Amino acid sequence: MTFSYSIVVPTRNRPRELGLTLAGLSVLRHGDYEIVVSDNSDDDTSSVNQKTAAETLENVPHRYVRPERVLGMSDHWKFAVSQAKGNFIGITTDRMTLLPDSLSIIDAAIAERQSTCICFPALSLTPGVKNLNSLMPKTPIEIETVNSRDILEKFARGSLTKRCPRFLNSFTSSSLLFEIDQRFGGIFDGISPDYAFLFRLLETSPVFDHLEAPILIDHSPHVSNGVAWTRNVPNKASQDFGRRLLEGHETLLRFGPIPYDVRLLPNVIREHEIARSRAHDNIPALEIQSASFTAACHKAVRRFAMFDEATKSTFLRIRQFELQHGISRQKLETKLRLRFAQIRNTVKRRFAFANRSGDESLNPSQLKKMLLTTKLLGPSGRANRTLAEPAG
Repeated sequence: MTFSYSIVVPTRNRPRELGLTLAGLSVLRHGDYEIVVSDNSDDDTSSVNQKTAAETLENVPHRYVRPERVLGMSDHWKFAVSQAKGNFIGITTDRMTLLPDSLSIIDAAIAERQSTCICFPALSLTPGVKNLNSLMPKTPIEIETVNSRDILEKFARGSLTKRCPRFLNSFTSSSLLFEIDQRFGGIFDGISPDYAFLFRLLETSPVFDHLEAPILIDHSPHVSNGVAWTRNVPNKASQDFGRRLLEGHETLLRFGPIPYDVRLLPNVIREHEIARSRAHDNIPALEIQSASFTAACHKAVRRFAMFDEATKSTFLRIRQFELQHGISRQKLETKLRLRFAQIRNTVKRRFAFANRSGDESLNPSQLKKMLLTTKLLGPSGRANRTLAEPAG
């Protein structure tokens, strides 16, 4: 059986967050979609997840699948998406869900623009937020058709907008996914599957559409492994994430203007270079001697700066890179700003982020009510239904 949409939910050892995600997806107002829960968890967690999926999605077409063994992130996404049967396929991950009218809004946008790929922004649900209406745009949703080549050329100069499809914030037609797979030998063939997909999509499709509507809700931003990894606030889950992220893909670390560094913009830049190597140079080369690129490197270091050897070694790698490519020494101001960032971020790390637990009190029933009472103006300017407003 084929569906209009497949929503793929890859998960690993997050039973609580998966429960919230599925609770949100269970109240989607659309008659033609399936949910594929792909469980990459350890055995003791998978039994809980399978029960949660069966109970929460009892009235929704869904399938629960497991790979034969625990996979790294890219390989798991590849496995999970291969199970989908929809004409359009998207991923939410196990800490994100969609607003109830999301698929109807996407339907209208695809019909209007004949889209093969449409992306949308995410909204993070922080502790204390009980109503999403105050965070929703008050004007009708706008749809922008974006030139892929423009995005690639801007990135080559050191600038990448977040208004880009990374699979976890988009739906892509199965025909376009097939074309990407044939062109590159894989949709997620890299270290970071979201950015691996992005650059393959940009090289394959001349345009994509951006829906200016926060229909993707990040209900548990505090459990992000990527944030814990880059901010050097390790925990058991992030260490497992980091170890498995490179599993079977270690040789890909050689790509990028600063090879084998895993702290300085590792996802975006490295995936650009990996995709470029497989696209016969149809993707523009990084302008590594441009001021904007080196400025972006220093900005990243300042953002991640803490009192640890990893940050210091990253800063030294940038300096070696500058010397190798004849880039002039940064001003003393940069060093002072780096030092200030180290102090500021260390304070934030010790007294804020390290103790950040998120809203652990949020339960599936509360999240469903919050989502169902959220109003969002569609492209026509008509507000979506709320929980108290019957259909029709």
